[in-house]
Amino acid sequence: MASNINGLVFVLLAVANLLHGSVAKTFTVGDGLGWTIPSVGSQFYVNWATNKTFTSRDTLVFNYQLNAHAVAWVTKSDFDSCNGTNALAVMTKPPAKVFFNLSTVGQQYFICTFPGHCSAGQKLSIFVDEVYVLPTSSPTAPVPSPVQEPAPTATTSPAPATGMYFTLLLILIFFF
Repeated sequence: MASNINGLVFVLLAVANLLHGSVAKTFTVGDGLGWTIPSVGSQFYVNWATNKTFTSRDTLVFNYQLNAHAVAWVTKSDFDSCNGTNALAVMTKPPAKVFFNLSTVGQQYFICTFPGHCSAGQKLSIFVDEVYVLPTSSPTAPVPSPVQEPAPTATTSPAPATGMYFTLLLILIFFF
């Protein structure tokens, strides 16, 4: 049964990528440091996300030690107050994978729910764009960097978690 579901998810993601004409990317949050309290300062995850362009077909992978951290997908107000009690989703089993689709376009917020971790800088805010155009280059011209989209206004909150792809992927994340 699980292999049939995994096959279906693979096909759905492949079709979604073809329909939208972009290449899905996988980002490991924090790169080699992973998802932890940043020893290099509370701006670590802000700096990590600064020069990256996230699209509605990408995946975030949060690597962390089991029973030492968690990932909560939260609203802006809960992000600002480091409150994980009203999270849109909480992932406690590493590695936590978050898949984006068209219903998650916009500013997205993640925090660690362990006491004191968020306030110590274990929090991430990113902007998920609907469309990503691959940069073009010639052998004599440098490759331009993707432009970081401006952050939406403070009243913007994450898009509702709707859509067949998002629901199916959340089910797979939590149960498999």
